[in-house]
Amino acid sequence: MKTYISIKTVAFWIPLMPCFMARLALICIITLFSNFLLAQKIEETNEIMSIIREDTTKGLVTGIGLGMDFSMLSMINPRPNEGKNATNIGGLLNFYAYYTGKKSIFDTKVNMQIAAQRLGASTEPFVKTADVFQLNLIAGRKIKKHLYWAGMADMRSQFFFTYGNGYLNSNNGEFDVTSEPFSPVTLKLMPGMLYRPNADVKFLLSFISSKLVIVASDYLAAKGDSTEGVGVLGNTFNGAGDFKNVNAQWGAELRGEITKKLFKDRVIVSSVIDLYSNYVKNPENVAFEWYNSVDLVVFKNLSINLKSDWFYDHNVLVNVGGDPNHLGRRMSIRNAAFLKFNAVF
Repeated sequence: MKTYISIKTVAFWIPLMPCFMARLALICIITLFSNFLLAQKIEETNEIMSIIREDTTKGLVTGIGLGMDFSMLSMINPRPNEGKNATNIGGLLNFYAYYTGKKSIFDTKVNMQIAAQRLGASTEPFVKTADVFQLNLIAGRKIKKHLYWAGMADMRSQFFFTYGNGYLNSNNGEFDVTSEPFSPVTLKLMPGMLYRPNADVKFLLSFISSKLVIVASDYLAAKGDSTEGVGVLGNTFNGAGDFKNVNAQWGAELRGEITKKLFKDRVIVSSVIDLYSNYVKNPENVAFEWYNSVDLVVFKNLSINLKSDWFYDHNVLVNVGGDPNHLGRRMSIRNAAFLKFNAVF
């Protein structure tokens, strides 16, 4: 409790001062003293507001983002050099929920992305350009400030059937199936240490991480390269009659996630990097995942969302140059742009 002399009480004596200079000196003292009191009041207010802001970071915060991508080019009797009709359609849905308690935290993130393209006549099948389902859960118990014992579960898969050349339908059996809904699924379970100064910065280190690549369909699991010992979708494969639906791995994992708001919250940058080393097989071949997102705010709750995802796993073969008949180990990159609606509640 701070005690101050009332300025009104001091000012009462000003007219009673016999000397003009004494009155002037007293007025100057009162002015300086009042400015000092005002500065102290502002400092105390800032301290109170800082405490309030700190308190508001605790509790549950949720948000959702919905994005749409649609474009169409229609041509009637085109000239030979003008190309084909084109239709692009896509959607994006993000959801997050962050809970910060006194001793515990719980973070949930869901990301769904679907996009397809059709070139030529309306009878042509759509080609799938994106099909993503991601679920990430983190729970932690505080050890000391910003440091937690924590566990993370991460699941990645897709929604739709995919056929040869990426088509969304088989075109009456012309194209062979290459993936099915939730086949494959990549599941990670990671107990470890979490550094989390706030909901926008997280670093998790685990030395006993489990990674499961699950291909539930026997038809898909029976496809692979026996010389590499891996199925085309990442399962264990030694031959058409010698395969497993699951590729179980144990290893170490480092995951970092940062979200940054720039230019008075007009630009929001988010980046997630995931590094995994399999103790059991070729630990020097580190699996690499890097997910990037940039939101350019147009109006309140409306933004242009740019995404760029990078992926490399020594145990997962990709279509080199987009050729389904040429499988190999390469970096896989997926870029996309959406018009996105955001809401925090």
